[in-house]
Amino acid sequence: MNSIDSKESGKRISYEAIIVAIAFLCVGLIMAGRTSTSFVLSFISKDLQLDNLQLGMITSVVSLCWAISSVVISVTSDLIGKKKIFLICAFAVFTIASAFMGAVNSFGLLLIQRAAIGMVGGPMLPLIQSTVSDASKPVRRGRNIGIVMAGSSLLSGTLAPLYFTSTAMSSGWRNAFVGLAVPGLIVAVLIGVFFRDKEPNQNAIKVETPTREKITSEDWKALFVNRNFLLGIIGAVACIGASVLSAAFTQIFLVKYGQIAPDKVALFFSVGGIGGILSYLFLPAISDRFGRKPVMVFIAVCTVLTGLTTVWFCHNFSLLLIAALFGLLARPGVSMIVYVIVGESVPKKLVATAYSILLCIGEILGGTVGPTVGGKLADMFDLRAPMYLSAALGVVLVIVSLFIKETSIRKSGETKE
Repeated sequence: MNSIDSKESGKRISYEAIIVAIAFLCVGLIMAGRTSTSFVLSFISKDLQLDNLQLGMITSVVSLCWAISSVVISVTSDLIGKKKIFLICAFAVFTIASAFMGAVNSFGLLLIQRAAIGMVGGPMLPLIQSTVSDASKPVRRGRNIGIVMAGSSLLSGTLAPLYFTSTAMSSGWRNAFVGLAVPGLIVAVLIGVFFRDKEPNQNAIKVETPTREKITSEDWKALFVNRNFLLGIIGAVACIGASVLSAAFTQIFLVKYGQIAPDKVALFFSVGGIGGILSYLFLPAISDRFGRKPVMVFIAVCTVLTGLTTVWFCHNFSLLLIAALFGLLARPGVSMIVYVIVGESVPKKLVATAYSILLCIGEILGGTVGPTVGGKLADMFDLRAPMYLSAALGVVLVIVSLFIKETSIRKSGETKE
């Protein structure tokens, strides 16, 4: 490599690193906003006198709005070729919605606040991940997407449970949400300063960021006959459904059914979050070398075991850490099947659109219907029902994973144009 190539490579890697670092913060913060109610559900339930069906609806409304906005905004951004302005506006609304939580005193107002979080959060993941994918070399794409999703484990999985629980116990659950407003503004500024809709050095990424082409009917046909895309739809429903069900009911299940103190439950979440960081970093990177399919099958099996072991060991905190282990290993499921596997399988012009379609269907059928059904089953039977439903969705994910087509360049020897 000559000096010019080295210089261009250095610039490119530098831009790639900046995008990954900011995306890490973006995903972590928005997922902390999405999952925040999960860590204080027992406090909210007691204060607002909510039943299990209503608790499920709190999560469902986020998923429904998340699904709608992800398609509308992401498809629009693909058509006009702009992502930056949508992300800035989304974080501005996120800040306002977080501050609004301080005024919530009824189930209706709570639904409005959660709906707002869903509307701004929906397009963020596909837009951010497609930006990261464009900025990444193919051999580092799985690793970079894993790093970005590790932000979810650090902020929403590790720090958020401790922050929300301690704040709820000391000064009330409403004040905990207001604290998310300032970080939201900071992230909006970082996006405005560093994100670009096109790379400044086109020569350095010429192969990976071709001149934008018009989306044709043939592109849409190729998308909807793609095997991994179709399997990805089912996988997204199962993966998102299992994850959202677990997030929605684990805290209140362990507090009410398992009789575990809220601060210990927060520690349980944080242990899983810390391990989840490593899981997001290493499992996608391992898939870069050994293939997407075997790693996805492993993640799916861990999804099944997460729900089952949470029920089996709910009365013993030490044994419950086994459930935390399986939970952390299952965390990269959505990023692997949606962002990595499907992202490497569909036409590049429709990557963000493919992301948003999968997330939309996954959020509606898995993230919206799942918690509401889980809450109804919990009212009919007991709080173990949502955990078993989560495990059942994990079984579906195992079956899907067994039939996906390998997309890793090292394993398949193919590249997606």
